[in-house]
Amino acid sequence: MTQLGSSLLSSLGAAFHLFHAYPSSLVSSKYPIPNSNAKTTPVGEVESIPNSDTNTSPVGEFESDLSSRLDGLRQATQINLEWLQQALGVVIYTHSTVLKVIPELLQLPLNEKEKRSLNEYLDDSVNLLDACNVLRESFGDVQRYQMMVQVALHSLMDVRLEEQVKITRLKNILHDCIVAIRRKEEEAGSGRHGNQRSKLENCSSMLRRMGEKLSTSSSSNGDHESCKNNSKNAVMSALYGSKTITIFLCGVLSMALLVKTKRLLPTLNLLNHHEQPSWSPSMLKLQHRVKEEIERRRAIKGSAALLQELDNVHVEVKGLYHKLNAGDKASKNCLMDEIRESVSRLRGSAEDLEKKLVPVEHQVDEIYRMLVSSRVSLLGIIE
Repeated sequence: MTQLGSSLLSSLGAAFHLFHAYPSSLVSSKYPIPNSNAKTTPVGEVESIPNSDTNTSPVGEFESDLSSRLDGLRQATQINLEWLQQALGVVIYTHSTVLKVIPELLQLPLNEKEKRSLNEYLDDSVNLLDACNVLRESFGDVQRYQMMVQVALHSLMDVRLEEQVKITRLKNILHDCIVAIRRKEEEAGSGRHGNQRSKLENCSSMLRRMGEKLSTSSSSNGDHESCKNNSKNAVMSALYGSKTITIFLCGVLSMALLVKTKRLLPTLNLLNHHEQPSWSPSMLKLQHRVKEEIERRRAIKGSAALLQELDNVHVEVKGLYHKLNAGDKASKNCLMDEIRESVSRLRGSAEDLEKKLVPVEHQVDEIYRMLVSSRVSLLGIIE
């Protein structure tokens, strides 16, 4: 049982709905997966994973490819939906690897240490399922905000400054949009004042604790370097990698959806130096780069949301609201020209947010579905 109060039964129930709602695929080509060493792929073609040496072990191949993908993410780091889509593509890649290697455990005996590692992964996967549920609810909050903006845009059609009733109604709608973001800001800071925290705040805190706990985990049984050709260690490496990457990148997404939170990212306490997977340095560099980008976004004057597309919409909403309130202080002709330009920018920003949010939401659904699949397979093996 987790702090979010979700049960495994409710998680599995939601998963059955997802299996019917979306086609089942392990990795979808519509989700870009960055690879710093990859060649440019023509539009419409699926990026291929670089061929590895035939003597490369399964663990070594996975770790090398994951390092490259993490380096690609670091080089393009921005807190926007396009980058988050790429980031979740890496999460999906790690879980697809887990699902491919789990069947190898069916043919192998497990010692007590390996069973403990699998049970730890199963426990953590319940928390990650809960996190996916909370993230999906938070997408709903953004969509409701989007609906308010769309109502405002619809009200702007053919409106004239002389129509005071329509102008007043429009200003009220825009004010409601501004208040909605302000409440999200207050929600992000509510825990610091002793108030009850939101589900998303609790989710962010849970992911941070999971990241801090990683130092007590093990990516494989025994010495990591000397056991890379062991099939069981290929599975353990994939499990550790997928869990670590999911904790961090879902933590970034939760912070972006929290608006202007002061909370910290999950700090990954990875394994001791001699046990580190080869992708650990790339992961730690990415962690540092993302923290830098978050601090840069926080420092932008007048910015409310960490998520760039959401902040763009909010800035345009505030600008239009202030222009409408200036109706008695400026030339009506000049003001109407400014209002039309502001409306055009707002419409473009709103469309950009809506278009880019949908694939990210579907990726969280797919991660959820893959977590359930790996849980079912591992439970069967342990039993």
